[in-house]
Amino acid sequence: MSDEIVRFDLPQSAIPTRWYNIQADLPRPLPPVLHPATHKPVGPDDLAPLFPMALIGQEVSQERFIDIPEEVREIYKLWRPTPLLRARRLEKALDTPAHIYFKYEGVSPSGSHKLNTAVAQAYYNKMEGVQGLTTETGAGQWGTALSIASQFFGLECIVYMVKVSYQQKPYRRAIIQSFGAQVTPSPSDTTEAGRRFLAENPESTGSLGMAISEAVEVAATSGGKYKYALGSVLNHVLMHQTIIGQEALLQLRRADAYPDVVIGCTGGGSNFAGIAFPFIRNNLNHGTKTRIVAVEPAACPSLTRGAYTYDYGDTAGMAPMVKMHTLGANFVPAPLHAGGLRYHGMASIISELVDQGLVDAVAIPQLEVFGGALKFLRSEGIVPAPEPSHAVAAVIREALAAKEAGEKRTILFNLCGHGHFDMAAYDAYLKGELTDYEYPQEAIEAAMERVPRIEGQPEIILPGPPPAAPAAASPEAAAPEDAAPADDGVEAEAAPAESAGDEAAPSEEDEAPAESEAAEAAADDGDTASDDAGAGDEASDEASDEASDEASDEASDEASEEATDEASDEASDEVDAEAADGGEAADDGDDEVEAADTSDDDDGDEAADDGGEEAATDDGDGDGDGDDDGSDDDEAASAEVEAPAVNQPPAVEAPSVPAPPVLAPPSIPAIEVPDLPGFEDFDDEDDEEE
Repeated sequence: MSDEIVRFDLPQSAIPTRWYNIQADLPRPLPPVLHPATHKPVGPDDLAPLFPMALIGQEVSQERFIDIPEEVREIYKLWRPTPLLRARRLEKALDTPAHIYFKYEGVSPSGSHKLNTAVAQAYYNKMEGVQGLTTETGAGQWGTALSIASQFFGLECIVYMVKVSYQQKPYRRAIIQSFGAQVTPSPSDTTEAGRRFLAENPESTGSLGMAISEAVEVAATSGGKYKYALGSVLNHVLMHQTIIGQEALLQLRRADAYPDVVIGCTGGGSNFAGIAFPFIRNNLNHGTKTRIVAVEPAACPSLTRGAYTYDYGDTAGMAPMVKMHTLGANFVPAPLHAGGLRYHGMASIISELVDQGLVDAVAIPQLEVFGGALKFLRSEGIVPAPEPSHAVAAVIREALAAKEAGEKRTILFNLCGHGHFDMAAYDAYLKGELTDYEYPQEAIEAAMERVPRIEGQPEIILPGPPPAAPAAASPEAAAPEDAAPADDGVEAEAAPAESAGDEAAPSEEDEAPAESEAAEAAADDGDTASDDAGAGDEASDEASDEASDEASDEASDEASEEATDEASDEASDEVDAEAADGGEAADDGDDEVEAADTSDDDDGDEAADDGGEEAATDDGDGDGDGDDDGSDDDEAASAEVEAPAVNQPPAVEAPSVPAPPVLAPPSIPAIEVPDLPGFEDFDDEDDEEE
């Protein structure tokens, strides 16, 4: 049997103890969230009708780390830590020198990353005596996650599901209902906003923006009985997902690897934030040069073709106004199957990161996405949801580019959910019924006419069409006929810390305290930063109607991932020494894992299936996810609810996700990762001092 390691696991004691708030490390602060009626910055009182005060505080917090309540960590133990896998069979199928790793969030009870924030949000609402939660969902991942979390904490749950997904995914709807939630197709006749949408278009298939308007209206007019929960876009939502990237840092350390490229799909931003923020932190604060790539559908290209300007988080204009990349709040996407990525905007934090050149954005058409998904599932045996399949397609492009360049590139991506409820989409692809759809430039330009103009803000400028897709990005390469043989012929790679840690790992009870400390150590240790933030922005000319939505980001520094297994004792000793100096607790082979583990205590998701900017905006990933399901993540709302058009979802500056420390085991000099201080010597000021 081959001794090549495919799966890298962590003990429960390594579950992060804190979330990472990237707002503390942003080179420039987020633009303020504005009240939809007054266009003035919103405050906590404006958001109180929609969110509990604890989450409002997280939304605007500038603290680098926020403790995870013990009740939330206890529930996380049902599925966390999630595995990190090396896609060796896919590497062989592509005949690439690239090393491909993926974090698999599909093992959660809801089948996606969305539960990471759903549990946290349900907990804080329960603590404030709320009776129930309202929300929207696109693909259904977010609605599923919130229905489960609501059941855990004894809360009612009301879900407005985008009508096209309600029709396309009856079993996802049935799961949500099985957990006791009420599911209504949106637009509906149960709210004033829904009736208005239906009056304008009785055949409307819905959008996340419409579903958000309905969910916000119900919460805002309930007199405090219900609060609103968002699966993406808002700052606190993205922050909750950072546990994904924090764990990944620890697991990559076990694999003796560090990524040249980190890739995630984006709708609202939650799952992307979860995997990427801890690595952005290392770029910003510790000089690593990992390239960060956000991938979106060509049919819903907010980052690559939308304008970076203030817009409403929902269609009815009830949500706060957030500065984000937007296609216009009235955007109604084509009924593509990646329901979690159909949000009109993007999380405010992610929009700002793209604008600052810290994140690259790429749009990929539907056929290439499903071709890549088939290539992946036939090689690795996991059926990816349509949303993360966008990331898979981008990974294949990257791996083929590495092959063409003759370079070994280390690639990490977030497989934020499985596609077991999306087989109708696969069936349509296999029958040849799916087509590529590129959102028309005229439609984007027309939508911009309805975007509100804010006094003192620059003129709205749309980027030109994206560059043509690289030859390496052929969709056909993504649909192999036969699954690649498992490990045969794949370059053997030992993982010193891994083997040592895996075989001699102490019992969870023994290592729990140590790992917990280590995790904190790592979390604090790894202040991350990357002074490389430059990235070319897109030129803004009025462009042609044909926009090729594929972009390929070329690679960064090659990360060597070869390990030296013998050093298990040696590594252990060195790690112990470091632990003594730096305060990191480490047990035998597990020491490294613990150290790394805690450094990234909190990662955020976003969530691919859902990310964001305003409370009222959802990416759709996980359902309204902006990221994850569609668009997940940041923003806030305003307070007074008399006029439905002025109801406000939360729009507070996005808290960031603490990135785990990038600690390279001393016994593995091949990995070029800066040495970071031990937990005892680290405090939140370290990054600023550097």
